[in-house]
Amino acid sequence: MEQVWTKAIQTQKEKALDTRPLAFKIYNTTSLLVVLNKNLIYKFILSVYNKRKSEIKNLSKNP
Repeated sequence: MEQVWTKAIQTQKEKALDTRPLAFKIYNTTSLLVVLNKNLIYKFILSVYNKRKSEIKNLSKNP
């Protein structure tokens, strides 16, 4: 996750120096948000999956 934020900060610095059209900047920001969201969604699904897995284990131990 730390790499993602480092990349985000680096991208922001590059954007500050960027003189390209606004549409291009919007596209860059959107793609960055998609990357962050994918990472968060993945972590969320993983946490739910692990929680369910432990619940199932507990059920099989204590019928």
